[in-house]
Amino acid sequence: MKICEKEECFGCFACVSVCPQTCITMEEDDAIGHIYPIIDNDRCIRCGLCQSVCPVLVKPEKRSLEKAYAAYSLDEKEHEVSSSGGVAACFSRNVISDGGVVYGCSSKMDNGISHIRVESADQLFLLQGSKYVHSHIKSTYIQAKEDLRMGKQVLFTGTPCQIAGLKSFLKKDYENLLTVDLVCHGVPSQRLLFDEIKDYDYSRNLVSFRELEGMFLKISSPESGNLVLRKTVYKNLYYTGFLKSLFYRDSCYTCPYADSVRCSDITIGDFWSLGKNTPFTGDVSKGISVVLLNTQKGEAFWEETREEFFSEERPFEEAIQGNTNLRRPSIPHKNREKFFELYPRVGYKKAMKKVLINDRVKYLIYDLIHKNRLIMRLISFLRG
Repeated sequence: MKICEKEECFGCFACVSVCPQTCITMEEDDAIGHIYPIIDNDRCIRCGLCQSVCPVLVKPEKRSLEKAYAAYSLDEKEHEVSSSGGVAACFSRNVISDGGVVYGCSSKMDNGISHIRVESADQLFLLQGSKYVHSHIKSTYIQAKEDLRMGKQVLFTGTPCQIAGLKSFLKKDYENLLTVDLVCHGVPSQRLLFDEIKDYDYSRNLVSFRELEGMFLKISSPESGNLVLRKTVYKNLYYTGFLKSLFYRDSCYTCPYADSVRCSDITIGDFWSLGKNTPFTGDVSKGISVVLLNTQKGEAFWEETREEFFSEERPFEEAIQGNTNLRRPSIPHKNREKFFELYPRVGYKKAMKKVLINDRVKYLIYDLIHKNRLIMRLISFLRG
């Protein structure tokens, strides 16, 4: 028995979560470590529940109010430690303060990268920052359903396919559920990330990508904040591979949710095209979030929390044009198949260096030009 075609599978855990026999597990099942559902046929009772909740087979409704905002948190600390405008952190804080619970991807790597349940404000730091890797849902769909049944307000944040998986699993709309999806490029496997950082102590630490200063892969201690690793993109094989769409899941390259019509209540991401045609009146120095309102429920929540942001309504088309993955899925790197061939034979580093050599040279040249520009500006300033 199979649930959906392997190349279409999102790895969303909906089938695992609904199985009454707990006979479905997610296991690595390809050359570079992506996970897929494996069914124990001896225990399977052929009930068909797994197929009934698979978002590949049963697609949730997609909607859009075609309303877009540029926003950032007015809490300076919250803004500074966030990937862009701090919108997700502010949403989470509001739900927690009202007695609700928040589900999202944890940056702590003690048991892999996974979604967790958070019900106290002092644990929200675990959800902050960009994690460019496939977060494993594990049992959070089941936990969220129980919270919803108990009447708790639930905020669930994830990639569009993870939100689709949650909605398919729940099979009904809960008034006390708010879903927020991210503008997603695609997800690499966790195995590749751990190949990249295997020489460092990461087991109890936090991982994140992106800072105000630029694009970095960073590992830091949750207690002290001390850095274990901080590599810029051109020195980091994994980050380069992510940006160049080298090793996402097969389904990422045909993703039905890479569209301006979404399955969540609110969509958030970076506002890359902001101000190209119409000036933005806010401060752009610390990152700006794009906020797309997709449902009346999402719009109502936005209005409740909006006073905590500097926000400005923007043309919907401006938001769409600035984010490729709001228009189409990512395009595979030309050497993707070569990487799949090399990785099992020569290992991670050799395979990555082989297939990304041209991309890494381009990043290095860009970095040198950028540094030289800064040096020339400094010399000019010192000369008066």
